[in-house]
Amino acid sequence: MNSNARRSFAFRQRPSAPCAQCDQPLPSPEWSEDLSETRVRHLWWCHGCGYTFETLVVFSDEFRDRAA
Repeated sequence: MNSNARRSFAFRQRPSAPCAQCDQPLPSPEWSEDLSETRVRHLWWCHGCGYTFETLVVFSDEFRDRAA
């Protein structure tokens, strides 16, 4: 896969995660915050067990430069 296709694929993906408590699939975060050009924080809430947790996504500077 070339770099343009890889970048396009990466931007089409929606954040998803399993619940850290009960492992139920969570299709999207309840809330997301851009902390900087390379960091995004997601707040997750599981509707099954009520557990909440955060994840932090850190993109490399190289990825950010290619996406610009």
